[in-house]
Amino acid sequence: MTNGRKTTYKERTDIVAFCISNNDDYQATADKCKVSYQQVYTWVMKI
Repeated sequence: MTNGRKTTYKERTDIVAFCISNNDDYQATADKCKVSYQQVYTWVMKI
């Protein structure tokens, strides 16, 4: 599991867009962007 890191608003929106475009594959997105699975999931759910 990757510890969270500081991200900018722009990075978060890019990460969410990437996740959605990959059929909501949270784990692949978390691994690619070096953030936690839970953080990706939370950002996507806030949309």
